[in-house]
Amino acid sequence: MPDITQQTVIAIQAALLSWFKAESRQLPWRTTTDPYAIMVSEVMLQQTQVDRVIPVYLAFLKQFPSFQSLADAPAADVIRSWAGMGYNRRALNLQRAAAQVAGLYEGVLPSDPPTLRGLPGVGEYTAAALACFALGQQVVVIDTNVRRVLSRVFYGPEGAPENELANVATQALPEGEAWSWNQGLMDLGATICKSRRPICLLCPLRSDCKSAGPFMSTNGA
Repeated sequence: MPDITQQTVIAIQAALLSWFKAESRQLPWRTTTDPYAIMVSEVMLQQTQVDRVIPVYLAFLKQFPSFQSLADAPAADVIRSWAGMGYNRRALNLQRAAAQVAGLYEGVLPSDPPTLRGLPGVGEYTAAALACFALGQQVVVIDTNVRRVLSRVFYGPEGAPENELANVATQALPEGEAWSWNQGLMDLGATICKSRRPICLLCPLRSDCKSAGPFMSTNGA
C-alpha cells in the first residue's frame, strides 16, 4: 500500500460501503444468488454496456433458466437470443461452459478459481467475479472501473503501477464485505469516478482521495 495509514483505509472502506448501501444501481443480477444467472450476466457484461444487457439478460434467462436448459438448446436459438449484444462467440462459449457445468459438475458451478478459468470464455476477471458474486468468496474483482477508482484514490491522477494494483486491491478489501465492496467500486467508477471529468464533489471518498484535489482544481470545481 502507498503511504496511506490503516486508519485512512478503514475510513475509505466505511465511506464506500455506506455510499453503496444508499446509492447502488438496481440491477437484476444483484437480486439473485443463482450462480447460473450471475454467470450469464458476467458474460454478457464483458463487452456490452449495462443498459443494453438488462433486457437481453431477462429474456435470455426466461428462455434458458438453467445450465442444463442452455446446454441442451440448439446453438441457433442461443445466438438468436443474443441478438443486439454483438460478439456472438460469447454466447457460444457460454453455452459450452454451461454444458461443462451440467455434464462434468452435475449442474453446480465449480468453486475453485483454476477450474473456473478452465471454462470456455472465462478469463481471470470473470473467474474472480464468479467467485465473489456467485459463490460468496472474499476475493478482489478488478475491472476497468475498479482499477481506475483504486488507482486514483491511493496513488493520484497518474494512477497506480500495474504491477502494484492487485496488491493494493487485496489490502484494501474489507473483511467479510467483498460483494458490496467490489460492486461499490464498480458503481462509483461507472457513475462518479468517470474516466473523463470525474464528479469529485459527489464522491464519498473525496476527503481521502489523492486525486480529488488535482481533479477539482483542473475542472474548476
